[in-house]
Amino acid sequence: MRNIKKSINFFRNDLAVYFFFALLSTVLMLPFYKHNLLNAGSDMQFHLNRINEIYQNMRNGGFFPYLSTYSFNHMGTPLNLLYPAPFLFVFAALRFVISNPVTATYAGISLIIFAALSVTYFTGMKYWNKQRRKSLLCALFYGLSASYFEVIFQSFDLGEAFAMIFLPLVIYGTYSLFFRDKAEWVLLALGMSGVIYSHVLSTVIYVFYALIILVIALVAARAKVRQRLQSLLYAVLLTSCLTAFFIVGFVTTILKTHLAITQVFVLEDHTDGLGTLLVNSLNNEQLGILPLFFIFLLPLVWRRLKTEARVIAGIGLGTCLLVTPAFPWGMLQNTPFAFIQFPTRLLVVASLFLAVTMVNVFAVLQISAKKKLIPIFLLPLLLFSGNTYLFFNSTKNQPLINYQPNASRKMPLINFQVGSKDFNNLLGYNAGVGSTDYWPQGSSNYAAELFAGTALIDNKKVQIERSLQPNGATFEVFVAKKGKAVDLPMLNYHTYTVTVNGKVVSYTNSKRNTIKVKLQHGKNQIKVTYQPTALLVWSKYLSLLAALGTIWLLFKKRK
Repeated sequence: MRNIKKSINFFRNDLAVYFFFALLSTVLMLPFYKHNLLNAGSDMQFHLNRINEIYQNMRNGGFFPYLSTYSFNHMGTPLNLLYPAPFLFVFAALRFVISNPVTATYAGISLIIFAALSVTYFTGMKYWNKQRRKSLLCALFYGLSASYFEVIFQSFDLGEAFAMIFLPLVIYGTYSLFFRDKAEWVLLALGMSGVIYSHVLSTVIYVFYALIILVIALVAARAKVRQRLQSLLYAVLLTSCLTAFFIVGFVTTILKTHLAITQVFVLEDHTDGLGTLLVNSLNNEQLGILPLFFIFLLPLVWRRLKTEARVIAGIGLGTCLLVTPAFPWGMLQNTPFAFIQFPTRLLVVASLFLAVTMVNVFAVLQISAKKKLIPIFLLPLLLFSGNTYLFFNSTKNQPLINYQPNASRKMPLINFQVGSKDFNNLLGYNAGVGSTDYWPQGSSNYAAELFAGTALIDNKKVQIERSLQPNGATFEVFVAKKGKAVDLPMLNYHTYTVTVNGKVVSYTNSKRNTIKVKLQHGKNQIKVTYQPTALLVWSKYLSLLAALGTIWLLFKKRK
């Protein structure tokens, strides 16, 4: 009876922590709600168009938008098969319950912060064996870190922000396989699946750090390595099943069409010198002032840290050095690592390892009294609020997009702001970041005319009527002579059903890599609809079954 009562009290305390996170993530966003403006990071227009595609699909009776027909200039790019979309459904759903699109967007960001705090706390409770204060402190250090603020607000990279939610599960899940009695391979699979469904580039980075932990375990010659490698295999298999829908869609789309993949940059040009990193962190940017303070404090307590805590600190510090020119990034330019684009992305991983390190340092210094802890708990909150003030101050003079962009008056790529009344200006003509991502190779040479919705009949440019629907479009074209072909302003990814006046017809690939169809004399109604392959459909069911199986496994483990 006493154990039952103790469990109930523990559960109540955990509920109180999650309620605190919900309240905190709401309060911290209040200045943004009052601000009622969205300030463009480099990826803002890109992600808001993706959210709009899902929202419009749901409004019009669709569910999953394989193609982007309502956004990205209506070109039919299979963006959500190549850039994960599931968590954006939350943002789209909020549009139905919150009429102000700016408020709805900030409400979605509030949920990201809440999820990051909650998942980090949950993971910390496992790592520190239910030590609530340590877990709570780690959640605040990571979930409210300067690097997280930068990803969400300054870059507006929602994909990376989603992936960061699951990073603690990936790191702890891998760690538990080799360094804990209980191998939490289901948590590892959940974490890695969450990352894959969030951001492909983050997946590459997080797998690299999981491999580092694996190498450390093998070098340390932990007991039952073979058994633990078997658990790792289980995690890989479960992850593969959970993410089969995205993996199959991603791979089959790439194999069918030669794509212009996301731009690759010169890695060495996107590192930061150690001095720059130091100065930016002192301004509570990039790494942040709080982790920097503890880095300077580490030499004083290094000998008192346990070996495991030293390794964690070493990984965090080593990651900080990786983002500087001290690491020979040029040697990796022609490897898959080039697709991470910016080595500074690694700082988000450093922020987690250093958050754990900060908690370990507190433990060594024996800062546990409530009176001493309260100011420490407040520090991340105050620094987050300070960053909010500085962000508003630095963006207050950005131009307001109170006009409808077009070919002659384009929007800036970054550093602009938009209010609720002008929100839809972001969703029309789009020549911004990511507007030609994942197009067939060579199609970008015709970007101007495709953005304008220009069709070609006998190589003559014409404007035609177009109506949109989920995963497709309908075109109205009149031709004076039978047998003429129309080159539609819709990209060809080779998986469509095309009808002309209700009759299924064949189609070809044009020089623009768009859909080309022969027409009958007179008025022609051309309907183009994306048809998912049987393999993609079956992979969707496999992922759903795997999700149900994972829920069963989690409940089974709790008994």
